[in-house]
Amino acid sequence: MTHRNPLYRRHRFPAEIIAHAVWLYFRFPLSLRMVEDMLAARGIIVSHQTVRLWAEKFGRTFANEIRRRSSGRFGDKWHLDDAVVSIRGKKHWLWRAVDQDSFVLEVLVQGRRNAKAAKRLMRKLLKGQCRPPRVMITDKLRSYGRRSITKWLTFETAPDRRRGALQPTSPLYFEAFLTQCWKDGNRRGRHLFHDIKHRGYTGSFSNLERLLATWRRAERQETDEDKADAAPARNGLSDRAPDNLPVRDPQTGHLISPIVAATLCIKPRGALTINQARKVNALKQGSQTFAVLRSFAMRVRGIFRGQTSAKLEQWIDDAIHSGLAFLARFARVLRRDIDAVCNAIDLPWSNGQAEGQINRLKTIKRAMYGRAGPELLRARMMPIKLAELHTK
Repeated sequence: MTHRNPLYRRHRFPAEIIAHAVWLYFRFPLSLRMVEDMLAARGIIVSHQTVRLWAEKFGRTFANEIRRRSSGRFGDKWHLDDAVVSIRGKKHWLWRAVDQDSFVLEVLVQGRRNAKAAKRLMRKLLKGQCRPPRVMITDKLRSYGRRSITKWLTFETAPDRRRGALQPTSPLYFEAFLTQCWKDGNRRGRHLFHDIKHRGYTGSFSNLERLLATWRRAERQETDEDKADAAPARNGLSDRAPDNLPVRDPQTGHLISPIVAATLCIKPRGALTINQARKVNALKQGSQTFAVLRSFAMRVRGIFRGQTSAKLEQWIDDAIHSGLAFLARFARVLRRDIDAVCNAIDLPWSNGQAEGQINRLKTIKRAMYGRAGPELLRARMMPIKLAELHTK
């Protein structure tokens, strides 16, 4: 005897059909009658009123389940598989990982089907999920290897890539010499390139110029900060520019990219791994702008998660007087539509129905572009009136 989910009790149709109908209605710009026609094409006779009732009853439950999974709580049983795809006439391999509930965890496209590609997929999986699975099922491809799978299952987080030692092709190999020349006043790129060329540098001049450009920006930033400190503030905001000095990873010593810093700025402390927490601490110590932005991001995250719009007005005031021009500009724009933002935080409704009808109208217009007029568009868009149909 099979035990049915109590959520679907007293429903005549199976759970799979109900879930598919609700998914069609919310996922695509379809009307209730369109969903009714699509189900009827598959032999499922359901009225559009039934689809509306299903959407009202199960839509919120499905959305909460998707939100729960999107927060990182996926299944602990992973299935790994690969398939051949053709991109611009060339063969590629699509690596995919799903959990026991068919929720896609990671997708990766590689040009080869070997152990290196399999390890890259595993590295992305562990970095994204931040925890190992209980069971891992593969298609017995030799690229995975039993020893490799056993080793990856023991990792809590993906290990950092082993970066090779600096080579003479990189200008950082001569960083000490370049730093001393920079302090002595020798800052011409051609002269420095000629000097390190005699010391064994085998890289290009463009690589050296990229390194020197970061040093020039850092010096220009310090000059702007000195001018900003000397000038008076106006409109409640200081003219001080954000501190864009590069910050290094305390573990590897490499520079933290802006993309990684932006990701860590909005990630809560409880979801950070040990290495990510170290990077956040380093960014806070090296950049006052990052510390301020992270505090504002965590506050606004709490407002939206807690659905408490009463604190939004205070957040906007603090953002305007934070001393960061771009954050103050965003807060002023947010205040113009404060009523709409508060309604989005407090109320459970959304404008998905209206957006769906707008997308449907755009789809019909593009299909008829250049071949029909407003009469046909009105006939296809507006509902049929039975009185007019009988009179005609």
